[in-house]
Amino acid sequence: MYAMYAYDECIMWRKEDVIKQLQDEQKAKKLSLRAYAKSLRVSPSYLSDVYRGRRDPGPVLLDHLELDRKVVTTMTYVKRRWR
Repeated sequence: MYAMYAYDECIMWRKEDVIKQLQDEQKAKKLSLRAYAKSLRVSPSYLSDVYRGRRDPGPVLLDHLELDRKVVTTMTYVKRRWR
């Protein structure tokens, strides 16, 4: 089971895409991590953890990017070999 982030019903983003979008926006605004975190109303340590992949983007970050969190499950079936 893993999380996908939906901007639209037909567009699904991975966690890495969300992190890249946040980092690109920070660079475009030329803000430090602390200043960007303050503008998003999150702690700098939380934003750093999201960037490093230690934590998932929460509702505040997803609302900022206008995304919804969708949990996607995949099932893998393996055919047994009978001997």
